Amino acid sequence: MKQLSLKCKFLLYGMVYCCMHLSTFAQDAGRYKIISYNVENLFDTVASNKYRDKDFTPTGKFEWNTQRYKAKLNNLSKVVDAVCDSTPLLFLGVCEVENKKVVKHWLKNPLMAKHHLGSIHFNSMDPRGISVALLYNKKLFTPKVKEAIHPRFDLDTSYKARNILYVKGNFGKEEIHVFLNHWSTRKGGAEKSDSRRVETAKLLRKKIDEIQAANINAKIIVMGDFNDPPFAKSISEVLNAKQSELTLKENSLFNLMSESALRGKYTFDFAGEQDMLDQIIVSENFVNNNCRLCIDKKRGYVFQPKWLMYKSSKFGPMPFRTYEGFKYVGGFSDHLPVYCDLIVK
Repeated sequence: MKQLSLKCKFLLYGMVYCCMHLSTFAQDAGRYKIISYNVENLFDTVASNKYRDKDFTPTGKFEWNTQRYKAKLNNLSKVVDAVCDSTPLLFLGVCEVENKKVVKHWLKNPLMAKHHLGSIHFNSMDPRGISVALLYNKKLFTPKVKEAIHPRFDLDTSYKARNILYVKGNFGKEEIHVFLNHWSTRKGGAEKSDSRRVETAKLLRKKIDEIQAANINAKIIVMGDFNDPPFAKSISEVLNAKQSELTLKENSLFNLMSESALRGKYTFDFAGEQDMLDQIIVSENFVNNNCRLCIDKKRGYVFQPKWLMYKSSKFGPMPFRTYEGFKYVGGFSDHLPVYCDLIVK
């Protein structure tokens, strides 16, 4: 009887061990969503002593009140949930959030809460206080390193750029590096501000080179609002994000949005001038023939349903934003989100 009991114990331990490993495998295998979204001026309603955000208060130019704030959080939540479309969300990179409090408020929305999201955010040096935040699935990804990288410009030392957010962590047994960007504005003209984006691209490329020097097989995701299209010098030459998989080498970066840009897709429309400013860029090992973590169809997409657009009498279909000038129209954002599907084999 004792011998039988001992055998039963070993059998039970074996079953538990197998179940644990099967559970881990089942959790990791499948399809996951990666999204990048500039949510356009997601401010709370309280004036800050550190930033120029008084326009986004109840008495400010935009008459930004609690009702409008909550409506915007609801609208953005609908967008994220619609992009996911029942697929588990792994990463959501967001641009133009004011602070951690705003992110926490957003994550309490029922449509966001069901995605089990944690957040990583650092305040930026931007004069208006807008910054980036990485939202990640707490059940799938474990952050190990997080850092705010500060771009500096030799030709304009007084310019306060937004941080690049760097996060390293584990997705199952795989280590992933994520860089979230919101590069310098085009305000005043793309050419005048081009040097800042080129310098930011150099800094980002240096960080990526350091990672790849330590591990040539490092898995890297670069996303955000670059304020430059895929074919701009800053992205195609300095960052060296390739547009064709035929030109990829072992340590190359591949721009998942290039094909969509070539087809005339866009994420931002300024007075009828359309551009693919929001992009997802990945290391070559996400799209090669031997990948275990693979980008489905080796491309990214712009999410552009009819309800996310409105028809301008002057410029035709445009992203349905929150304001037209100072007039509240109750839309979503002046940018469209981009996304890709990550397949785990």
